[in-house]
Amino acid sequence: MSNERNRSNWSDWIEEGKKAPNFCLATHNRETLKLSSLRGAPVVLSFYPKDDTPGCTKEACGFRDAARQFARHQAVVLGVSGDSTLSHGKFRAKYDLPCTLLVDDDHAVAERYQPVEKVIPDLFPREKPPVFSSATHSRLPRAARTGSLSTACYAPGRGGKRRCLAKRRWGSCGAHL
Repeated sequence: MSNERNRSNWSDWIEEGKKAPNFCLATHNRETLKLSSLRGAPVVLSFYPKDDTPGCTKEACGFRDAARQFARHQAVVLGVSGDSTLSHGKFRAKYDLPCTLLVDDDHAVAERYQPVEKVIPDLFPREKPPVFSSATHSRLPRAARTGSLSTACYAPGRGGKRRCLAKRRWGSCGAHL
């Protein structure tokens, strides 16, 4: 799939009712997590390029700051990047991130999900097999300019409507702001 296609038609490959590709990845604490083990719980997958970089840190802190709202919906937030377990552990500790960070060192999962231009699928694997409930294209460049929370604030609603879980500005995330 070309970058051009991903940029213009990112929803072509990820659509409501389409089976979510299963994966098994190491976590920040060196355990193993299978997507299929989370059946029945709403899951938010956040693909990001690198730990402890300005944009990724802002987005991760946005998820952290909205943790209560995600918990209210019993949603599991997973961050996915190619960084090591050691890097993920340091990143979580430095910014007090409550989410599980997954190691996709060969980028195989990212390639399967194709998160080009920051597509973040919100997975609700209640069905067997898990299926996509919705996908949201990150507005990270706009968020960086305005300081407003990007896709971390959205959760799929019933009937295809979206509701905002956290209408807020980015919280204090340390040196990167």
